[in-house]
Order: sequence, then C-alpha cells, then structure tokens
Amino acid sequence: MTLRLNRYRDKDKPEQLATVARLTAPPSIPGSTAKPAITVVPASSLKPNCNLSQIINSADLEQWLEAMRAAAQLELEQGHRISL
Repeated sequence: MTLRLNRYRDKDKPEQLATVARLTAPPSIPGSTAKPAITVVPASSLKPNCNLSQIINSADLEQWLEAMRAAAQLELEQGHRISL
C-alpha cells in the first residue's frame, strides 16, 4: 500500500496535474489548437544543495530553506510547476 501511495505522489499525481493544466490552458499560439507542454514535478523531488544532515537551530533552518528555495526556483525557471 505504501509503495502505491508513493508512486501516486511521485509520478501519477504530477502527471494528472500536468494533464489538467494542459487541457485547461489557452493555446500557445492564438488561433491554434496546440496546447503548451506542461511539466509538474513533485516537491519531494527537489534536490537542495545543502550540506546539513540535521537542522538543529534557526540558522540551519534558514540555510536549508534557502537551499530549497533555490532548488524550487531552478524548476520554475525551466517552466516547470511544483506539486505540493
């Protein structure tokens, strides 16, 4: 059961969200029926560049949050969406 839930969260849900977004998005070129390509990545797949193995104080928390923010920003800059 856990494997099925993890697969849904990591693969199926982002695919469903991308399909819904693609179907509801306006055409990328006015007068065309072509829909834009949309990629949705799960937040759990974000790879922060952070050397911490634990968060033990507020400074560590801020460092980890900044690394997560940077990882999310990279995805957004590629035109991807992030599912939570």
